[in-house]
Amino acid sequence: MRPCYVTRLATDTSLEKREIWRRSVSYKRKRIKKRVLKKLKRLAKKRVLQLKAKQTRYERLVRHALSTGRVPFVFQKSFICPSGVVRVVDFYLPPPFSVALEIDGQNHTPQKDLIREKQIKAADQRILFVRIKNKEVTQNLQKGNKLAEFILRRMIQMSKQETH
Repeated sequence: MRPCYVTRLATDTSLEKREIWRRSVSYKRKRIKKRVLKKLKRLAKKRVLQLKAKQTRYERLVRHALSTGRVPFVFQKSFICPSGVVRVVDFYLPPPFSVALEIDGQNHTPQKDLIREKQIKAADQRILFVRIKNKEVTQNLQKGNKLAEFILRRMIQMSKQETH
């Protein structure tokens, strides 16, 4: 049996429509946008790996305390804002908590930190910033207090301040 002429016409037009869609501007924009996002994510991963390799002593102490302590959370080094921008912080607790933990040391200045915090909060309003100074890390280690418990207490304290 030979296919019906009408059926062949219907398939031809659908093929033509697909071809027109492929050539359309919006399709090309979407493909370019996907490529750019993939490239940005790859670059962000490289940057995260570089920053992990260059961690300060205090960041390593906090990472060790969070990984060996009885903290039921997994912290990350970076996160993606809803706008698609990759942001890197010292430690990030993903949603539903959305907490960015920063260890403030020699590299941190209050003005730059405030600007960066505003930029990240503009992209994602739900993020809670918790800042811990190097002195607080060493004091909690010297006192014998568990650093992970101190960090959790600080997170709870900051969340209460944000809600009031």
